[in-house]
Amino acid sequence: MSPELELLYQALEARYGIVVKVSDFHLASQRLYAARRKADDPELNQLQFRRGIADPEGELWITHAPRQEAPKGDSEVQQSSETGG
Repeated sequence: MSPELELLYQALEARYGIVVKVSDFHLASQRLYAARRKADDPELNQLQFRRGIADPEGELWITHAPRQEAPKGDSEVQQSSETGG
């Protein structure tokens, strides 16, 4: 397993993600994107790569994407109107 892929799985298992010290943010993020594509694991798609706040060029944050709420279905809307009338 490549070092980049190891970092991706480490971030996936962490509660919020991990912070990685890098010498070149752009190069490091490109290598991580390539490793994620090559792995072809849909679970890794929930990870995002961000610049660190304190050191934008020297820190790369691998974080979990915010969870999106499922849209409310028609059945839920119907149920609300049935109980209201």
